[in-house]
Amino acid sequence: MSLFGLEEYYSGAIGVFTDPSYFTNQGTSTQTFGTVSFPVTTYGLNSPNEVVDYCGVSATISSYTLAVGTPPGTSLLFITLLQFAGTSNGTSQDITFQLVSMTLQS
Repeated sequence: MSLFGLEEYYSGAIGVFTDPSYFTNQGTSTQTFGTVSFPVTTYGLNSPNEVVDYCGVSATISSYTLAVGTPPGTSLLFITLLQFAGTSNGTSQDITFQLVSMTLQS
């Protein structure tokens, strides 16, 4: 779950994953996770095999989708989807994290 609360723990860290130098905003749509619906903004690569250099880490990203949104009644930006494939410092990675269901309690 810590991935989905990334913004709370690392304030501003989401900016790394949405930096317009590397990623493009593909729009916002309302999505539903279980019984909870809220607007989600999706980001993708500016170009195939995007080379990202950030804080001493160099990565070549071949596939990327990030979706983020703020559930109703909260101020926490949640990562609802993170799909990444590429090579970082010589190590290949292909990962997907996806929020499937959410329940809000008052």
